[in-house]
Amino acid sequence: MSQIVFSHKRDQDLEQLCPLRLPCPRSGQWIPYLFSENQQLYELQQVTGPGRKACWLIENTTYKNGGVRLLTLVDPLFIALTFLEKAYHDSHSYATYRKLEDILSKEYATPQPQEDEEEEQDTMMDDRMDDRMDADAIDQPLEESGLDRLAQLKELKAGLHYLCDSQDVGGGLFTVYRFNQEKTMLWLHRKVDQLVRNFHTIPLLMKSVEYECMNEDGSSISEEAKNVIYQREAIHLLAKYLTEAWFDKLLASYNLSRIPETVAVSSQPTVSVQKQYKTYTKNVSAKSTTKTVSTRSTTQLSKVILQAY
Repeated sequence: MSQIVFSHKRDQDLEQLCPLRLPCPRSGQWIPYLFSENQQLYELQQVTGPGRKACWLIENTTYKNGGVRLLTLVDPLFIALTFLEKAYHDSHSYATYRKLEDILSKEYATPQPQEDEEEEQDTMMDDRMDDRMDADAIDQPLEESGLDRLAQLKELKAGLHYLCDSQDVGGGLFTVYRFNQEKTMLWLHRKVDQLVRNFHTIPLLMKSVEYECMNEDGSSISEEAKNVIYQREAIHLLAKYLTEAWFDKLLASYNLSRIPETVAVSSQPTVSVQKQYKTYTKNVSAKSTTKTVSTRSTTQLSKVILQAY
Protein backbone atom coordinates (compact mmCIF):
# COMPACT_ATOMS: atom_id res chain seq x y z
CA MET A 1 0.00 0.00 0.00
CA SER A 2 1.41 3.42 -1.03
CA GLN A 3 0.83 6.50 1.08
CA ILE A 4 1.57 10.20 0.66
CA VAL A 5 2.90 11.75 3.84
CA PHE A 6 3.70 15.41 4.54
CA SER A 7 6.88 15.98 6.52
CA HIS A 8 8.59 19.08 7.88
CA LYS A 9 11.88 17.81 6.43
CA ARG A 10 12.83 17.49 2.79
CA ASP A 11 13.61 14.03 1.46
CA GLN A 12 12.81 12.32 4.75
CA ASP A 13 12.85 8.58 4.14
CA LEU A 14 10.10 6.91 6.11
CA GLU A 15 11.60 3.52 5.36
CA GLN A 16 14.31 4.43 7.88
CA LEU A 17 11.69 4.79 10.62
CA CYS A 18 10.88 1.79 12.78
CA PRO A 19 7.16 1.15 13.37
CA LEU A 20 6.18 0.20 16.89
CA ARG A 21 3.10 0.11 19.07
CA LEU A 22 2.43 2.22 22.14
CA PRO A 23 -0.71 3.06 24.10
CA CYS A 24 -2.56 6.18 22.99
CA PRO A 25 -2.17 8.66 25.88
CA ARG A 26 -5.89 9.52 25.69
CA SER A 27 -7.66 6.20 25.15
CA GLY A 28 -5.00 3.67 26.16
CA GLN A 29 -5.52 1.73 22.91
CA TRP A 30 -2.36 0.35 21.37
CA ILE A 31 -1.70 2.29 18.17
CA PRO A 32 1.22 2.65 15.71
CA TYR A 33 4.03 5.15 16.18
CA LEU A 34 7.32 5.57 14.34
CA PHE A 35 10.76 5.57 15.95
CA SER A 36 13.82 7.12 14.29
CA GLU A 37 17.48 6.18 14.55
CA ASN A 38 18.23 9.46 16.35
CA GLN A 39 15.72 8.46 19.06
CA GLN A 40 12.79 10.64 18.10
CA LEU A 41 9.19 9.51 18.33
CA TYR A 42 6.71 10.34 15.56
CA GLU A 43 2.99 9.98 15.14
CA LEU A 44 1.30 9.71 11.75
CA GLN A 45 -1.88 11.75 11.71
CA GLN A 46 -4.60 12.00 9.09
CA VAL A 47 -6.39 15.29 8.58
CA THR A 48 -9.88 15.07 7.16
CA GLY A 49 -12.34 17.68 6.02
CA PRO A 50 -15.59 18.14 4.10
CA GLY A 51 -15.77 17.31 0.42
CA ARG A 52 -15.52 14.42 -1.97
CA LYS A 53 -12.93 11.71 -1.87
CA ALA A 54 -9.72 12.65 -3.66
CA CYS A 55 -6.54 11.14 -5.01
CA TRP A 56 -2.96 12.31 -5.41
CA LEU A 57 -1.38 12.89 -8.83
CA ILE A 58 2.39 13.19 -8.45
CA GLU A 59 4.52 13.23 -11.58
CA ASN A 60 3.15 10.30 -13.62
CA THR A 61 1.75 8.34 -10.70
CA THR A 62 -1.79 8.39 -9.30
CA TYR A 63 -2.33 7.47 -5.66
CA LYS A 64 -5.86 6.31 -4.99
CA ASN A 65 -5.95 7.37 -1.35
CA GLY A 66 -5.99 11.17 -1.37
CA GLY A 67 -5.90 11.63 2.38
CA VAL A 68 -3.59 14.20 3.94
CA ARG A 69 -1.24 12.53 6.41
CA LEU A 70 1.19 14.42 8.59
CA LEU A 71 4.38 13.03 10.11
CA THR A 72 4.87 14.94 13.35
CA LEU A 73 7.01 14.62 16.43
CA VAL A 74 5.24 13.68 19.64
CA ASP A 75 6.33 14.38 23.20
CA PRO A 76 6.92 10.95 24.82
CA LEU A 77 6.08 12.40 28.24
CA PHE A 78 2.40 12.35 27.29
CA ILE A 79 2.59 8.58 26.80
CA ALA A 80 4.62 8.06 29.97
CA LEU A 81 2.20 10.11 32.09
CA THR A 82 -0.45 7.40 32.36
CA PHE A 83 2.13 4.74 33.28
CA LEU A 84 3.72 6.94 35.93
CA GLU A 85 0.38 7.76 37.53
CA LYS A 86 -0.84 4.15 37.56
CA ALA A 87 2.43 2.86 39.01
CA TYR A 88 2.21 5.53 41.72
CA HIS A 89 -1.31 4.60 42.78
CA ASP A 90 -0.67 0.85 42.50
CA SER A 91 2.35 1.00 44.79
CA HIS A 92 2.04 -0.31 48.33
CA SER A 93 3.23 3.07 49.51
CA TYR A 94 3.05 6.47 47.78
CA ALA A 95 6.63 6.96 48.94
CA THR A 96 7.79 4.12 46.69
CA TYR A 97 10.34 4.96 43.99
CA ARG A 98 10.68 2.61 41.03
CA LYS A 99 12.96 2.08 38.07
CA LEU A 100 11.71 3.44 34.76
CA GLU A 101 11.78 -0.01 33.15
CA ASP A 102 9.44 -1.29 35.87
CA ILE A 103 7.02 1.62 35.41
CA LEU A 104 6.87 1.43 31.60
CA SER A 105 5.56 -2.12 31.54
CA LYS A 106 2.44 -3.77 30.22
CA GLU A 107 1.27 -4.13 33.82
CA TYR A 108 0.29 -0.46 33.80
CA ALA A 109 -1.04 -0.31 30.23
CA THR A 110 -4.73 -0.38 29.38
CA PRO A 111 -5.66 -3.92 28.23
CA GLN A 112 -6.75 -4.43 24.64
CA PRO A 113 -10.55 -4.08 24.43
CA GLN A 114 -12.70 -7.13 23.80
CA GLU A 115 -14.49 -7.34 20.46
CA ASP A 116 -17.85 -6.33 21.93
CA GLU A 117 -16.24 -3.25 23.48
CA GLU A 118 -14.39 -2.01 20.42
CA GLU A 119 -17.37 -0.42 18.66
CA GLU A 120 -18.34 1.58 21.74
CA GLN A 121 -14.76 2.67 22.30
CA ASP A 122 -14.40 3.92 18.73
CA THR A 123 -17.09 6.55 19.27
CA MET A 124 -15.26 7.96 22.29
CA MET A 125 -11.69 8.06 21.00
CA ASP A 126 -11.22 11.72 20.18
CA ASP A 127 -12.64 11.42 16.64
CA ARG A 128 -10.40 8.59 15.46
CA MET A 129 -10.44 7.69 11.80
CA ASP A 130 -13.38 5.90 10.20
CA ASP A 131 -11.45 2.85 9.03
CA ARG A 132 -9.96 1.22 12.11
CA MET A 133 -6.23 0.91 12.53
CA ASP A 134 -4.98 -2.59 11.97
CA ALA A 135 -2.31 -2.85 14.64
CA ASP A 136 -1.52 -6.40 13.53
CA ALA A 137 -0.07 -4.95 10.32
CA ILE A 138 2.79 -3.51 12.35
CA ASP A 139 5.65 -5.95 12.27
CA GLN A 140 6.17 -6.12 16.02
CA PRO A 141 5.93 -9.49 17.79
CA LEU A 142 5.15 -8.05 21.22
CA GLU A 143 3.35 -4.94 22.39
CA GLU A 144 6.05 -4.47 25.04
CA SER A 145 8.63 -3.87 22.30
CA GLY A 146 7.36 -0.31 21.94
CA LEU A 147 7.65 0.24 25.69
CA ASP A 148 11.25 -0.95 25.62
CA ARG A 149 12.07 1.67 22.99
CA LEU A 150 10.14 4.33 24.91
CA ALA A 151 12.15 3.68 28.07
CA GLN A 152 15.37 4.16 26.10
CA LEU A 153 14.47 7.58 24.70
CA LYS A 154 16.95 10.20 25.86
CA GLU A 155 14.28 12.87 25.42
CA LEU A 156 11.99 11.01 27.82
CA LYS A 157 14.63 10.55 30.50
CA ALA A 158 15.68 14.18 30.18
CA GLY A 159 12.10 15.36 30.72
CA LEU A 160 10.99 13.05 33.53
CA HIS A 161 11.83 15.69 36.12
CA TYR A 162 8.78 17.59 34.85
CA LEU A 163 6.53 14.73 36.01
CA CYS A 164 8.46 12.96 38.78
CA ASP A 165 10.63 13.13 41.81
CA SER A 166 13.81 11.10 41.34
CA GLN A 167 16.63 9.60 43.36
CA ASP A 168 19.99 8.19 42.30
CA VAL A 169 20.74 4.74 43.67
CA GLY A 170 24.11 3.08 44.13
CA GLY A 171 26.13 6.21 43.61
CA GLY A 172 24.47 6.98 40.30
CA LEU A 173 24.30 3.37 39.16
CA PHE A 174 20.65 3.87 38.24
CA THR A 175 17.79 6.29 38.89
CA VAL A 176 14.38 5.61 40.42
CA TYR A 177 11.25 7.73 39.96
CA ARG A 178 8.03 8.63 41.76
CA PHE A 179 5.13 10.43 40.09
CA ASN A 180 4.44 13.97 41.28
CA GLN A 181 0.99 15.38 40.44
CA GLU A 182 1.90 18.99 41.28
CA LYS A 183 4.90 18.91 38.95
CA THR A 184 2.78 17.37 36.21
CA MET A 185 0.13 20.08 36.47
CA LEU A 186 2.86 22.74 36.31
CA TRP A 187 4.27 21.05 33.19
CA LEU A 188 0.82 21.04 31.54
CA HIS A 189 0.40 24.72 32.40
CA ARG A 190 3.67 25.40 30.62
CA LYS A 191 2.34 23.57 27.57
CA VAL A 192 -0.83 25.67 27.65
CA ASP A 193 1.13 28.90 28.13
CA GLN A 194 3.40 28.01 25.21
CA LEU A 195 0.39 27.48 22.95
CA VAL A 196 -1.19 30.74 24.13
CA ARG A 197 2.01 32.69 23.46
CA ASN A 198 2.23 31.24 19.95
CA PHE A 199 -1.49 31.30 19.19
CA HIS A 200 -1.24 34.28 16.85
CA THR A 201 1.50 32.59 14.79
CA ILE A 202 -0.75 29.72 13.69
CA PRO A 203 -3.42 30.90 11.20
CA LEU A 204 -5.60 27.83 11.77
CA LEU A 205 -5.96 28.67 15.44
CA MET A 206 -6.64 32.35 14.85
CA LYS A 207 -9.29 31.53 12.25
CA SER A 208 -11.05 29.17 14.64
CA VAL A 209 -11.68 31.93 17.21
CA GLU A 210 -12.02 34.87 14.84
CA TYR A 211 -15.66 35.59 15.64
CA GLU A 212 -15.34 34.86 19.35
CA CYS A 213 -12.70 37.59 19.58
CA MET A 214 -15.08 40.24 18.23
CA ASN A 215 -17.82 42.25 19.90
CA GLU A 216 -21.24 42.57 18.30
CA ASP A 217 -20.25 45.93 16.81
CA GLY A 218 -17.24 44.36 15.10
CA SER A 219 -14.64 45.75 17.49
CA SER A 220 -12.05 43.52 19.10
CA ILE A 221 -12.58 42.19 22.62
CA SER A 222 -10.05 42.91 25.38
CA GLU A 223 -6.69 41.17 25.47
CA GLU A 224 -7.64 39.57 28.78
CA ALA A 225 -10.78 38.07 27.23
CA LYS A 226 -8.78 36.85 24.23
CA ASN A 227 -6.30 35.18 26.53
CA VAL A 228 -9.09 33.19 28.21
CA ILE A 229 -10.30 32.00 24.78
CA TYR A 230 -6.74 31.05 23.79
CA GLN A 231 -6.31 29.11 27.03
CA ARG A 232 -9.53 27.18 26.47
CA GLU A 233 -8.59 26.29 22.89
CA ALA A 234 -5.05 25.34 23.93
CA ILE A 235 -6.37 22.91 26.54
CA HIS A 236 -8.76 21.35 24.02
CA LEU A 237 -5.84 20.90 21.64
CA LEU A 238 -3.85 19.12 24.33
CA ALA A 239 -6.88 16.96 25.13
CA LYS A 240 -6.00 14.38 22.50
CA TYR A 241 -2.85 13.62 24.52
CA LEU A 242 -4.58 13.46 27.91
CA THR A 243 -6.94 11.13 29.70
CA GLU A 244 -10.43 12.43 30.47
CA ALA A 245 -9.42 12.89 34.12
CA TRP A 246 -6.39 15.05 33.30
CA PHE A 247 -8.33 17.00 30.71
CA ASP A 248 -10.96 17.92 33.30
CA LYS A 249 -8.35 18.73 35.95
CA LEU A 250 -6.47 20.99 33.57
CA LEU A 251 -9.66 22.84 32.61
CA ALA A 252 -10.62 23.23 36.26
CA SER A 253 -7.20 24.67 37.11
CA TYR A 254 -8.00 27.54 34.71
CA ASN A 255 -11.64 27.79 35.89
CA LEU A 256 -12.78 26.75 32.42
CA SER A 257 -15.32 24.25 31.14
CA ARG A 258 -15.42 22.03 28.08
CA ILE A 259 -16.40 23.33 24.67
CA PRO A 260 -19.91 22.02 23.91
CA GLU A 261 -19.86 18.98 21.64
CA THR A 262 -22.64 20.33 19.41
CA VAL A 263 -22.04 23.63 17.63
CA ALA A 264 -24.64 25.16 15.35
CA VAL A 265 -22.50 25.99 12.33
CA SER A 266 -25.33 27.90 10.65
CA SER A 267 -25.52 30.46 13.46
CA GLN A 268 -21.88 30.29 14.53
CA PRO A 269 -19.41 30.91 11.67
CA THR A 270 -16.61 29.09 13.42
CA VAL A 271 -16.29 25.86 15.40
CA SER A 272 -13.70 24.82 17.91
CA VAL A 273 -10.14 24.04 16.89
CA GLN A 274 -10.64 20.50 18.14
CA LYS A 275 -13.27 19.94 15.46
CA GLN A 276 -11.47 21.87 12.69
CA TYR A 277 -8.12 20.21 13.28
CA LYS A 278 -9.21 16.57 13.36
CA THR A 279 -6.15 14.40 13.53
CA TYR A 280 -6.01 10.65 13.29
CA THR A 281 -3.20 8.24 13.93
CA LYS A 282 -2.76 6.25 10.74
CA ASN A 283 -1.41 2.74 10.46
CA VAL A 284 1.82 2.34 8.54
CA SER A 285 2.83 -1.14 7.53
CA ALA A 286 6.52 -1.92 7.57
CA LYS A 287 6.02 -3.33 4.09
CA SER A 288 4.20 -0.31 2.66
CA THR A 289 5.77 2.13 0.21
CA THR A 290 5.60 5.68 1.55
CA LYS A 291 6.59 8.90 -0.20
CA THR A 292 6.96 12.22 1.61
CA VAL A 293 6.12 15.74 0.50
CA SER A 294 7.77 18.59 2.38
CA THR A 295 5.65 21.44 3.75
CA ARG A 296 6.42 24.27 6.15
CA SER A 297 3.17 24.63 8.03
CA THR A 298 1.90 21.11 8.75
CA THR A 299 4.04 20.50 11.84
CA GLN A 300 4.00 24.00 13.31
CA LEU A 301 1.36 23.15 15.88
CA SER A 302 3.11 19.96 16.99
CA LYS A 303 6.38 21.83 17.46
CA VAL A 304 4.67 24.29 19.80
CA ILE A 305 3.06 21.46 21.83
CA LEU A 306 6.45 19.74 22.16
CA GLN A 307 8.02 22.69 23.93
CA ALA A 308 7.78 22.70 27.72
CA TYR A 309 8.19 26.47 27.97
